[in-house]
Amino acid sequence: MNTLCTDQASYCDSNGEWAPDMEQLNQFARRTRPLTCPESAEEYILELSDCGYVIRCPAEHGSIETGRRSWTGGN
Repeated sequence: MNTLCTDQASYCDSNGEWAPDMEQLNQFARRTRPLTCPESAEEYILELSDCGYVIRCPAEHGSIETGRRSWTGGN
């Protein structure tokens, strides 16, 4: 999810707006396969909000809301 957050910031710097969905973000990052949760192997979820974006783990391992992680620690 940290990688996706960095990609979203780069996308916004390049395009003046947040990527609207994971497909656009993956294309921007030139990924041939989407990033997935290591435990569930499901693709992460990207949603735009009024104030920015939210990237969520499909297995409910956490989220990042416009750069702010829901978990603590260095990982």
